[in-house]
Amino acid sequence: MAPKGVRILDVGCGDGAKVGFLRSLGYEAFGCDVSFKVSPRLEEMVANGWLFQLELEDYQFPFPDRFFDCLYSDQVVEHVQNFDQFIPETARVLKADGHSFHYFPSRFRFMEAHVKLPYAALIRVRPWLLFWILTLTPVRKWKADQLVKEVDLTASYLNNYTNYLPFKTLLTLFSRSFGHVSYDQRKLLSAMDSKIPRWLRLSPVFVSWYSLARARLLLARKPCSR
Repeated sequence: MAPKGVRILDVGCGDGAKVGFLRSLGYEAFGCDVSFKVSPRLEEMVANGWLFQLELEDYQFPFPDRFFDCLYSDQVVEHVQNFDQFIPETARVLKADGHSFHYFPSRFRFMEAHVKLPYAALIRVRPWLLFWILTLTPVRKWKADQLVKEVDLTASYLNNYTNYLPFKTLLTLFSRSFGHVSYDQRKLLSAMDSKIPRWLRLSPVFVSWYSLARARLLLARKPCSR
């Protein structure tokens, strides 16, 4: 565990719950997002200067250079539209030898993590989306115009608000701004002790399957010289 007082940035902080939790542990935590989810403490955390709202698709963080010891994101990478701006900005606000952690779902995941339709990260054509919407929900629920609207909204969300890049491409992009970049599935699985039996976490076959079919954890460390 990191010593108290360490500065941490939650990129895509949602309702700020993790920021509040980290501060309760003694960390100097901050969060930023393009929009916030409603929570009982949201107004208080914004007023205290712990949370900052960003312009949509503008990845300029409102913090000085080399401000944070650690930065993390949880299901954010698959939404980034401009990696050439986002990645250097995460490196800019990190101190030399600072670490960033990015957890994100795989594009090969059977049930896409946001719209909850099979392989929707890969197959975004309307007939595919229509088939699964009808298959997974009762037909009697839909009127024709409502069904068309639902398919249109789902396709629009996938095409405009998700961006699942190949794993190797992400490594290449992060490597331009960070000294060491890697995927660490064992560290991800070790954080899920209560959900996954230890014997499975130690299996190379399971680790490979999880990486491809579920989620990945990307680690990026900033060089000491930057």
